[in-house]
Amino acid sequence: KSIQRFAESLSELGVNVLLMDIKGDVSGLSKPGAENPKIKDRMAMIGAPWTPTGYPVELMTISHEKGLRMRATVSEFGPVLFSKILELNENQEGAVANINGKRSAVSQLIFKCAGVLACLLILPYLLSFIKDLSSSPAQQIALGHLFVNLASVILFFFILKPFASVMIKVLPGQDEELPLWPEYLHQRDLVNPYRSLAGVHKELQRQFVLAKRMYASTRRLLADYQEIERKNIAYTGMVVSNLRLQIVSFLLKISARPLSVAHSRKLFVYTAMAGDIQSIAKHVEAMSRLTAQKAERRIPFSSCGEDELYEIMERVGQNIDDALCLSGQEETGRMQSVFRAEEEIDALVKQARDNHLQRFHNRECRAEAGPVFVEMLIHLERISDHCNNIAEYAGELKT
Repeated sequence: KSIQRFAESLSELGVNVLLMDIKGDVSGLSKPGAENPKIKDRMAMIGAPWTPTGYPVELMTISHEKGLRMRATVSEFGPVLFSKILELNENQEGAVANINGKRSAVSQLIFKCAGVLACLLILPYLLSFIKDLSSSPAQQIALGHLFVNLASVILFFFILKPFASVMIKVLPGQDEELPLWPEYLHQRDLVNPYRSLAGVHKELQRQFVLAKRMYASTRRLLADYQEIERKNIAYTGMVVSNLRLQIVSFLLKISARPLSVAHSRKLFVYTAMAGDIQSIAKHVEAMSRLTAQKAERRIPFSSCGEDELYEIMERVGQNIDDALCLSGQEETGRMQSVFRAEEEIDALVKQARDNHLQRFHNRECRAEAGPVFVEMLIHLERISDHCNNIAEYAGELKT
């Protein structure tokens, strides 16, 4: 509504405004709004005159909808616009969000168009040839499908490699693959507790690195919200949760075999660590959803609130780094750093909550900012608590 009001004011001054309208909200400027008693009462209360007014609007589109047709290269499409053009559902949108998904979608579109054009060119000759082979309509249809598909396979077999090279040049970039399943948990290692627990330890490190990556992405999201990055965070969170399930299942198989005291201690510590790492990822994912809510509803934080939040996020990020190092090896100095940071973060969170309450009473911030701000603080505090738990587990491995 704020952007719409800006556009109306500029239009009244004779200034042209170019806006992107994906959901159809802004296009309503073209028609006068409808009066109702609630609007009249509101305008009378604030003392602002209001008359329903329509503004000149010219629609521009790159689709088949009505409006001034525009051209755009596929490489300029973002994931949201590309998904709208192809009329994809939510699951399919995630597939075109990365560069490989875009290449696949564009390639499929090109192949379909090329197939249609090829069929139109050879259709008269193909019909004549099929009629000579059989007089049955059913057999003619089957033979037509057979020859068309066979010709497509033979043709694309020779052009596939050069076509792939062209697509890489048209849509440059490379995606990082994120396997959903464990990489270091091998059934053959179960006969040796040392090797099997070493594999679990590597998988825990990988799980923690993914949780740390989610946290870094959420910090960027708060400064510059991108829906596709939030979806990537959600997918990474799913991977972290799946790794925890696989790790616990693998540890259960290890526990069925004879273990020394040291190996038994590792087994229980690793089980607890997997749960805490998953909890960190869940809190981070919840923060990303709050960031999305903040962006969608255009909820601003006060400058003081943002400074407090960024300071706490910086401290929590350092705590995650220290806990990640401790999950690999025990360091007394770093362990004490995690313990001290956890207490300091608790104090900072409490102070930030009190400061927000004071700002709210002084009307220095919007009311709807409160739940989002406080929820983020709670999640940051919980993340720090789980880092503290991981530090304690690392200490137990050396006792």
